[in-house]
Amino acid sequence: MTRIGFVVAIMFLVGCVFAVNEALDEFPLLGRGGGSSGDYGIMSLWGNPAGLAHTPKYAAMGMYNNFWGISEYGSYCAGGLINTKYATGGLFFNYFGSADIYSEISAGAVLAKPIGRIVDIGIRARFAQVAFPEPYGSAWTILFDVGLQHKFSNRAAIGLYWQNPAQSTNTLMDYEVNELISFGLRYNATSWATVYADVQFPETGPGELYLGQQLHITRWLSISGGVGGRPAKLYIGAGFMWNDMDIAWSGLIHPELGMCNGGKLTWQKE
Repeated sequence: MTRIGFVVAIMFLVGCVFAVNEALDEFPLLGRGGGSSGDYGIMSLWGNPAGLAHTPKYAAMGMYNNFWGISEYGSYCAGGLINTKYATGGLFFNYFGSADIYSEISAGAVLAKPIGRIVDIGIRARFAQVAFPEPYGSAWTILFDVGLQHKFSNRAAIGLYWQNPAQSTNTLMDYEVNELISFGLRYNATSWATVYADVQFPETGPGELYLGQQLHITRWLSISGGVGGRPAKLYIGAGFMWNDMDIAWSGLIHPELGMCNGGKLTWQKE
């Protein structure tokens, strides 16, 4: 199958799967994990923590996302990791919103380690705070996430991600902090195409399916796309790679609220 045919087939599939969906997430930062539970790399700081076990020796990332073109609805994220022969450790910090209206802060640490060749295990501890202007004030709590992952080869990995297991925290300023379980996979179909899938089961609603793919057009250019969530949202992106650096743009199209835009800068060193 040619590259164009492969892209058309994947986009037709995700279009059929996500023809009907409904409902919205509650928290921009305290909600779902990022990416597929079967994915690995520095994005695992925000997704399945077990994926941090397969990373370069050093990596750092900074991201910005704007929601729906509203200046007060922006998120800033930064993180870094170091991979040693004993384990991989990483730190991250996220900020969303405006101190004059509403804001969220999430910061924490991730630790991941392979257990032989069978499974990778990861755990995340994070400080989470929501804040409103006076007289409402702010509140904070500590959350924990765990993950498992099995990497079959350099071509495929599957993962299980459990966010806020057993509801270690139930509410934060009367907002529910829900438990979430997800199963996902990453499959390198060819040397230039990777597909992702994730099924998420939030505590308070029906399951959601996410599908996507990334295509390496040249050595320095990649594009990505996918669909998922309730209501169904379209995800698009492009990345430019040069030596150890990766500069990327990402977009999200919501059927009712419009478009979000974001960018990230990644540095990795073997």
